[in-house]
Amino acid sequence: MKIIFYIIVVILSIGQYHKLDAQTNISGNISANTTWTKSGSPYILTGNVWVIGGATLTIESGVQVNLGNYNFHVGYWSSESGVLQ
Repeated sequence: MKIIFYIIVVILSIGQYHKLDAQTNISGNISANTTWTKSGSPYILTGNVWVIGGATLTIESGVQVNLGNYNFHVGYWSSESGVLQ
């Protein structure tokens, strides 16, 4: 009976540990080429995010992105040139 109890405790512990996998909080500008990987997933927006300045954001297959109540923008509006950059 003790062995079954210990096996259950180990299994539950592994399950809890697995839930503590990486989490990446994201906000602000992405101005350099960036890749969001599954190992860094989930990516959680903690503020608005802009991909600007010709940067490329690559999101690997299987990555989870939680936008929450924030916005995800690609480019920005330049008031000087009147063009989306």
